[in-house]
Amino acid sequence: MDLFTHANEERMKSEAPLAARMRPRNLDEYARQEQHYSFMP
Repeated sequence: MDLFTHANEERMKSEAPLAARMRPRNLDEYARQEQHYSFMP
């Protein structure tokens, strides 16, 4: 990977749609979602 590839990947991460940026990336992030929404009925 060269400097331009790395820079392009980083830019794509920051310009991704909000839903893609908020999506859990691993099982730990998915499991922690229940804690954040436990106040909802």
